Amino acid sequence: MADFLNLQESVEGYNIKALTPMGQIAPVQLDSRGGLLTSGPLFDTGLIQLDVGNGLYTADDAFGGKGRLFVPPVGTITQAFFYDLDDEGMAVDVVLFDADFTATADDAAFAVSDDDAKKCIGVISISSFANCGGFQIGQAFPALNYSVPSGVIYYQCIIRGAPTVAAGSEPFLRFWVQ
Repeated sequence: MADFLNLQESVEGYNIKALTPMGQIAPVQLDSRGGLLTSGPLFDTGLIQLDVGNGLYTADDAFGGKGRLFVPPVGTITQAFFYDLDDEGMAVDVVLFDADFTATADDAAFAVSDDDAKKCIGVISISSFANCGGFQIGQAFPALNYSVPSGVIYYQCIIRGAPTVAAGSEPFLRFWVQ
């Protein structure tokens, strides 16, 4: 506690600022442990339809093709959503890359090269679903920090069950970034 008090006393009365993920200067404050708290605008990717085939998948298959998220160059993915319009509630992993990679074909066992594996910046696992009648929504709170100067995160999904996707019931992703 003494370290926190010293830190608090040393910055008291000063106007402390930092860069936000959008590159803007904003005031910051300290939390109870002396860490910096920042708050910035929420960036919503909107709904992103997965390009999946209609038919039976096998667990651990690539679920759809390669996708791109256009995001602020630096940020934190605070929430990820999986809209399962087919109402099966199957767990899905979203594998994120900081550069373009060779995607696995849809409905094939997910595998990337060693070179592409080095581009991976994280995996978001969505396995908790709310049943909403005729569909389910999966949600994860990854708090995944990233830095991509291009403003593009590439991704591909892996399905962890064996769903059958009906025509017209293709799933969607959505991400909130701060």
